[in-house]
Amino acid sequence: MKRKTSIFSLFAVASAMFSSLSATARNIEKPTIEGKTSFAVVVDQTTLEKCRAEIDSYKAVVESEGLPTYIVSDNWCSPEEVRSVLEELYKNNKLEGAFLVGDIPIVMATKAEHLTTASVPTDRFYDDFDLKFDFIKDSTDGLKFYCRLSPVSEQHIGSDIYTARLKPLAGNGDKYGQISKYLKKAVALHKEHNHFDSFVSYTGYGAGPECLKAWRSEQQILHEQYPGIFTKYNNAKFIRFSMDKYPKDYVIRELRRPDLDFMVIHGHGMPDRQCLAGIPNQMDIEHPEYIKYELRQMMRSNLKEQKEKVLELVGKWGLDSAWYAGYDTPEMIRKDSIEDARTGILTEDVNAISPNARFVIMDCGFNGDFRYDNFIAGKYIMTDGKCLASFANSANVVQDKSATGLLGLLGQGIRLGNWAKYNNSLESHLFGDPTFHFHAPHGHAHHGEEHHHTHDINGMMAVNDNGFWVEHLNHHNPEYQNVALIKLVCNNYEGIEDILLKKVVGSPFAIVRYNAMMLLERLNHPNWHEALKAATNDSHELTRRIAVHRMGLCCNTEFIPYLIDSYVTDYSALRVKFNITKSLQCFDKDLVLGQIEKYFADKDFYLAARFKQELIDLVSSEK
Repeated sequence: MKRKTSIFSLFAVASAMFSSLSATARNIEKPTIEGKTSFAVVVDQTTLEKCRAEIDSYKAVVESEGLPTYIVSDNWCSPEEVRSVLEELYKNNKLEGAFLVGDIPIVMATKAEHLTTASVPTDRFYDDFDLKFDFIKDSTDGLKFYCRLSPVSEQHIGSDIYTARLKPLAGNGDKYGQISKYLKKAVALHKEHNHFDSFVSYTGYGAGPECLKAWRSEQQILHEQYPGIFTKYNNAKFIRFSMDKYPKDYVIRELRRPDLDFMVIHGHGMPDRQCLAGIPNQMDIEHPEYIKYELRQMMRSNLKEQKEKVLELVGKWGLDSAWYAGYDTPEMIRKDSIEDARTGILTEDVNAISPNARFVIMDCGFNGDFRYDNFIAGKYIMTDGKCLASFANSANVVQDKSATGLLGLLGQGIRLGNWAKYNNSLESHLFGDPTFHFHAPHGHAHHGEEHHHTHDINGMMAVNDNGFWVEHLNHHNPEYQNVALIKLVCNNYEGIEDILLKKVVGSPFAIVRYNAMMLLERLNHPNWHEALKAATNDSHELTRRIAVHRMGLCCNTEFIPYLIDSYVTDYSALRVKFNITKSLQCFDKDLVLGQIEKYFADKDFYLAARFKQELIDLVSSEK
């Protein structure tokens, strides 16, 4: 989030054509109630005609919860048309979010790799009005439109509203039938009055929490986000890929639980696959069979380099052709295909699984790549199961970030869209109903809220009064503290930098310390460097991991002793250790070697000599 001061000029020609909200260019159906904010269903004209009854029912149930809802329809020909109407509703009607239903243009953004890790389909075009893009070319591929992030644009994400998509998928029948069926499900689940009290986290191979210290930290922060909730047996589960040779069946079992509110899946992914497991531990007695499997897969590649690599490895390891024999026979291809399918959830699996987890976060790359007619995140919500929404990435995604920021607000009844708005990156997307929320426990209104007539978390999110948020800086719920910090940063509250540093150094809550550190990074204030030093000793693994990584980016020589000390004291935290090795290589080699000598001059603990030599070798390496 950030304050909005710029004039929203996008594609020059299109902006001139579509800058005003024109009722003659599109049909805008107004809400039937009044409220502090509003919401819009943006739909193409054909979908509206085919699904009119279901869209009207959806609007009715959303308005029954106090959120005025517009229905905006048109034969959308460009993304600028959609953005212009959303911006106008935001300016004049306090729009808090939008649901993009049916055939809505897809923006393909380039020159924004510093905000993600690849060129990416992104709906930040529709919800962050300070991002400016330059037109590249008309779509030659259906609804896709190509543009590049302008150098004069804001260069960080701060969504003004939230957006979510509902896109029918290939293989699920008539597209309009899919949308109608989904909206009926949404209406039914709004009426469930379900509380957030069942949680599952799955960590796949190669994910950030694969390190046991990182995995433990996830459990640590859950108890901060939901104090007293996850104390019963089996209402919170943490599963790792190493717990079973083929964990797919266990993940499916959890997804099918009719009582499951939420599941987060950490790992790797593709548009058509959630990668749950990989090659077993090298100590596994069957490991040679997996070496053969990998060699056969490489030999089947159409890339000449892959086949050459196999011959190189076979020669290097002293093996022979028997290790990849039969790679091109139908029998072996079928055997390997079955083995491969057991390591992940594929799009063709999802209809049969029919996930019931109401909300699923896919902390993986590409699972939300909505360029395709079929993609995992979209498939989850379009089944017969009760899964109503997924949050996933449309491109590959960095792992050193929080996948569950502000997650505790879900238990307080925040709308999924309002939650996603504060967790958006360029590539992250919400699929499914953004107005869905779990029901908050009784007695959730707190001191100061009555004065502003905000008796629920969604009402609170619309409050921008600094006095109100200052009152929440020491709230007993740490997630309310986090929102207060975010709001005060957005409002440029005087002295916020010192408040943030005090939180990093002294807050008893790990999630508050992490949030305050990341907000200081956004402000790029000198206090940030002090926060990074303090964060190297934080009890939360992710906070330490981010801190040592940012030290390398800053290259402040004051950080070198902290990095050396963290290497020694945090040696078993594999992700932290990896970031330390990369950060130390960002500094002058001789300066680091001098600091290593100084650090170990008076150290005589067990393995001190080993750690010292490892650090010297690391810094001296040419790699």
